[in-house]
Order: sequence, then C-alpha cells, then structure tokens
Amino acid sequence: MTYSDFISSFKRSVVLGDPGGGKSTLCQSICYDLSRAHGLASKHSSRTDLAIQIAKVPLRVVLREFEKWHERDGIGIFDFIVRDTSQRSGDDMVTLSFWLRTQLSIGQVVIVFDGIDEILDVSSRRKYVQLIEDFSRSWESVSVVCTSRIVGYGKAPLSEEFEILQLSQFDRDEVKRYTKSLISLIENKHLDQCEDQAEQFILQTDSNASDLRKNPLMLGLMVWLFVAQGHVPRHKAAIYSECATLMFEKWDRDRGIRADIPDDFNLMQLFSELASKVFGNVELESGVTTTWLDKTMFEFFSRWYDDNARAGNAARRLREFITGRSWVMTDVGPERYSFTHRTFLEYFFAKSISDKFDTVKRILYELRSKVSTREWDVICHLAVQNICYQNARKSEECVDVLIVMQANRAIGFEKRQNILAFLANAIEYLVLSDGYVRKVFRLLIEAADLEVPYISFRSESPALVAAKLRPGNRQLFLEEMSRALDRVIQGKDNGKIGRFIGFLLGARRAPRLPGSELEAILGACRLQSKDRLKKVSMQDVVLARQLLLIFPEMFDTYSEKFGDALIADTGFGELGLHDNLLMMALEGPMLRVGSASKDDDIGPKILLMLERRLADNKPFLIGATTVSLPEFHAETIYRAKSMRHSLSKRHPWDARMRFEYYVMVSTELAILAVQKRNQGEVDRSITKRRRAYPMVQQVEREKTSKLFDEWVDGQRSIFKIVAR
Repeated sequence: MTYSDFISSFKRSVVLGDPGGGKSTLCQSICYDLSRAHGLASKHSSRTDLAIQIAKVPLRVVLREFEKWHERDGIGIFDFIVRDTSQRSGDDMVTLSFWLRTQLSIGQVVIVFDGIDEILDVSSRRKYVQLIEDFSRSWESVSVVCTSRIVGYGKAPLSEEFEILQLSQFDRDEVKRYTKSLISLIENKHLDQCEDQAEQFILQTDSNASDLRKNPLMLGLMVWLFVAQGHVPRHKAAIYSECATLMFEKWDRDRGIRADIPDDFNLMQLFSELASKVFGNVELESGVTTTWLDKTMFEFFSRWYDDNARAGNAARRLREFITGRSWVMTDVGPERYSFTHRTFLEYFFAKSISDKFDTVKRILYELRSKVSTREWDVICHLAVQNICYQNARKSEECVDVLIVMQANRAIGFEKRQNILAFLANAIEYLVLSDGYVRKVFRLLIEAADLEVPYISFRSESPALVAAKLRPGNRQLFLEEMSRALDRVIQGKDNGKIGRFIGFLLGARRAPRLPGSELEAILGACRLQSKDRLKKVSMQDVVLARQLLLIFPEMFDTYSEKFGDALIADTGFGELGLHDNLLMMALEGPMLRVGSASKDDDIGPKILLMLERRLADNKPFLIGATTVSLPEFHAETIYRAKSMRHSLSKRHPWDARMRFEYYVMVSTELAILAVQKRNQGEVDRSITKRRRAYPMVQQVEREKTSKLFDEWVDGQRSIFKIVAR
C-alpha cells in the first residue's frame, strides 16, 4: 500500500515499524498533509474534488506525553487533547472542548496515537491500549491511527478492529535514491554529480551493512559517515559511536565552528549519564528543563573537578552546547528539551550499562529480566554489542552465559525461548569460531525448533534467523540441520520429525516471497533432507500428509500406500493444522512452498477425485478419531462463512460448483463430529441434519445443482466412518 492510498482510506489502523523506521515521521506527515487538505477544503468549500478522508482535522497524541499527564492528574484522552491543544494554540479550553466534541461526533477528526511501545511497562501499556480502544468505541466515526515497534507489540496488541500494517524497509533502489539526495544536500552538489558517490556507498555497504541501510535513520547516519570518512563501520554499535563522534566532535570543527566546551573529559560519557537518568522516567522522557540539565551536569562535573566553580562553569557551557547546535537534544517546548531521536537515547542508555559493568556475564545478568521477556530489545543488544565488539573471548563468553541462562527450566518455557531468540539475533555481531557457530546452531535447532510445537509459535525460527544473519557460515548450518535430522530419524520420534518438516515448510515464519534469502536457506535444507524424509514418511500417514505440502510430486505414491486416509483423515500433527487435504484443496492451491509449478499442484487431482467419488456415490473412508476432534467443527464453520467470495478461480471448476462442494464437505464433517461426540442423537436422520445446517440453507436460497440436491436428500455421501 502506498502512502497516498493509506492516507485516503484508513479507518482504524496500527502501523508497526523498526526503531528509526519512520513511524513518528509518518505521524507528522499524516498530520501535516491532513492539515493542509483541511485548510484547503475550508477555503474552497464549494470544491467537490477534495477527498472527504483527507479533509479531516488531524490530532496527534504522543503517548509518552499522555502517560505523564494521565498518571499525574488522571485525565483521559479527550481532556488531554483539549489541554495539549490549548497549550499549543492559546485557545480557551471550554471553547476547544465544545469544538472537539462536535468534530468527533461528525467523524471529522483523525486521531494519531504515536508510540505505544514507548510505554515501557507491559502492564501499563495494556492499560493504555485499553484506553485507546475505549476512546475509539466512544467515537465510532473517528479514524484512528496508532504506531508501535514490531518487537513487543504482541504483548499488548490492539483489538482486531485495528488493521495491522507494517512500514516496509528501503529496497536497493530506494537506498540509492535516498543516498543521492542526502549527499547532494550535505555537499551542496547537483543530484547528477552524486551518482558515483552513491554507487560507491551501495557497493561498500553491500558487504558490511546491507541490512542496516534498509532502515531510514540508520541509512542517514551511514551516509553522513561515508561522506565525512569515506567508509562505513560494520556494526550498529560502531556506527552509533562513529556518528556521535562525527556529529558532536568533528562536524562543527570541520566547518570552522569551535564549540565552547571543556575538552578534558569524555563527552560520550556525559551523554550516557544523561540517558541513564532520563530513560524509563516518563516525566523526564517527555522533556527536561534547563534547570534539570544544569543540576545533572553540575553533579557530573563535580565528580570530575575538585573546584565547584569550575564544575558549574563547565555544566553551563555544556548545557548551552547541548541545547544549541548539538544534535543530542532538541527543544520540545519553552525551556524544555528531549533527546533528538529515541534511538540516540537508547544507544547512550545502553552505553551507560556496558560502561557500568566489567564483564559480559554481569551485563547479561543485569539485563536478564528484559532479555527473557523480550523487552528493551534494542538496548540489550547494543549493551552486549558494546562490550563484545571485535572481541572473540567476550563473544564466546556471551554465548556460554546465554546457554546457561536458557537451560534453567525453572524460568518457564516462554522465557527460555526468548533467550534463544536473543542469542539467534546476537550471532550477527558476535565474533565466533566455527566451533562456537556450530554450538549455537545446534542449540537453536535442538532447543528451539525440535522441542517446540509449531502451533505455539507466531515468530520466526531462531535457527533460521541465525542462519540468515551468518551467511558466511551457511554450510555449517546445513550440516547441523542434516545431523539433527539423522538423530530424530534414528530416535524414531515422529513428533520431532514433524517439527523438522514444519521448519522446512516455514511454518514458524512470516510469509516470504520466492527468491528471498530465507527461502533460499529453506530450499537448501529441503534438498538435502528430501530422500531421508520421503523414506521415513512411507511408514506414517501423518508425516506423509505433512510432506506433501513440500513435495507434492509424492501424491500418487502416498495415495497408493495409504488410500483414503491420506486426504480424508484430519491431522497434521506438529504443524497444528486441523483440516484435511480435501478441505485444503477446496480452499485453494495446495502448493505451499517452492516454485508455483502447475504440474505439481495436487489440488486439482484431489478435487477431480472428489467429483468422481461423489458421482459414483463411493464415500471416502474416514477414521473415527478424525471427526471427534473438538476443535475441528468450529474451525471449519469459521472459514466456511467467507469461502463463497474467496474461492480461487485457478482450478477449472465453476466458482458456484466449488462452493457447493465446500459446503457439502464441511457440513458432512461437522455433522459427523457432532454425532461422534453426542451419541444420544445418532438416530436423527442424516438428511434432516443436512437440511437444517445453516450453510446448506444459505446455498439452497439460490438454484443448486442436481448433485447437491441429491446429497441434501441423503442419496449421496462423501464420507463413511471406519475404525482405524
């Protein structure tokens, strides 16, 4: 979705993004564009070409600001908006309150809630999410947009009423366009003159920072470093450090501007001191006063100098520097300042943690409660990265400590998995030998991917994340995956084999486009595992059913081996799927991974088999255990409600006819399930049950096929229960 499409159509949305990915910039852009459109519509009320959506009044609520006022004075969202608007505009609060209620009532307002994630305490965050939802329900016609970081959103999500959108990262072409524009701005050159420099930047960061440059903020920092130094550091910690040095020590100096600050102390240490006091304090994060800055920096310099007068003078000069030309803090109100970007606040706070402790172990145990709950994700990684930077011994110590931490079963399943996820992401910047890389891969495969039921997860596989982040060790990963498969096959553990198949299928990751890096890794894993999995799947129909989603060419072989049980029985084991292959074929193309080859798609084969069996009145034999699954009935009906308008037209079946088949199959399975669970009603005729079924009644309102009518009358059946 483009920005123009988004701003002209949103109703209730939550926009997720990475730190520095443009969430707050998006909020500001929405408010700016809506304000212009509203002003234009007000001046030209006779014009009909102005979209109603973008002529609304935008109101931005910075949630960390609202949190401060709510906790202190107990005011709600409406009163906060009135008070905040009054302070900014100088208008009377009574008049503003009346105007706002009117605008909200007629739906002429867009409310933008910025920074759900910046409410750090998870329980408090849930409270504010509830306040947003209550406010939205009170003003049904009001458009609402919220923003949050991706990491941690799942702990306090908004209701399903809010559509979830995600800010995409820059692709290679967008990176180059941005780079050219920024170089042109920095060096005051014509855009065409920056082509070679931009290309040089792209080529250099291809090898050492291709992931980092996808983020708008990080890209901007790296371009500045590239222009100033001719190179870009590889790791985030080094980029932050170099950027801070560039902006706070070199940038003005290189332009002949001399900052009037003491030069006999570590400026970065002072910024870390400020961040350590500000971070997590709702009051201070929203802005600090010059008085607070003077006091805090005086305390800092009092430890540095023996002379209080000298300390006071240094504090004053530093405060003038920080609130003047420095990029550390920016004004947010009269005599109030906050860190220019939250990413800077987080970096310097992380630096204060890594400066405070001497060993990796002490840092990790200091952050253990945050790592195990996936809070402070950026800060935790930056703190570890700072102390481990380009140090193999400390990197190995980090791995060993995390392994010990996750081995503690007393902390619970979820926390152990969060520690493994942290380790998987840390492998990107840790300096490790092949032996330690193998150790990490082996642990992630065994403890994360082969021990966890796939139905429990909505996140990427830690092992797959680690393999992606260590492209130079890709072969080691494949070797460890191969060894893991040999072990689970030798142990005859079909549950773990199913989890392995789930890994190959990609069941624990967000959908990826063909040709992506993750898809390439999975493809290599599938290729090396194919023969062994095919062999073991010939002994178990559940494994065969799972494997068909990866290797559909095995359909005829499996059909001959397992008969009706392959497609009629329900159960995908560790994949957590409750429907059978027949239902899946009716819902759409069966090919779930690999290239979209029409010849390999088993869906049409299954549907033609259904057509023949129904025409010949030869029911599929279905196991009694299949129809007794308690979750099957509800799951089937939930999906069936929307099937009529979403059935794929890929197959050579009339859409109406396919819908009838879907209703027949889902209805019959549901009725069989009810009969199985409620033996007291087995004497009720199958025909009466079918005719009374809601989905059947919906179809019968229109003209139906002869086959469907005969099925409703009980002359034909699709399934017959047998003992297995």
